[in-house]
Amino acid sequence: MILLIRPYLYACSGLTVPEPLGLPLAAGRKKKTPLDDFFPVYLSGQPARLEEVVINGSGDIRLGRQANGLALHPAASADLSAGTEVLCYSFV
Repeated sequence: MILLIRPYLYACSGLTVPEPLGLPLAAGRKKKTPLDDFFPVYLSGQPARLEEVVINGSGDIRLGRQANGLALHPAASADLSAGTEVLCYSFV
């Protein structure tokens, strides 16, 4: 929804598609695949930081309650350390 449908609906309505936010990670993250990897995050704190929401697979229904965005772990990046800025697509 957030990556495909929202931009399509904005474009069809003549609205400007919101740009992703560049925000730092609160903790490090290991690279799991050689591809671009989108993972659920919770945006919190002052200044804002992204906390990864741990999921137990695609059927984990807790995700909807805990995450308020998707962050991108680019294919070109190895493991990410705490404080690394990543792109975040907000759910709100």
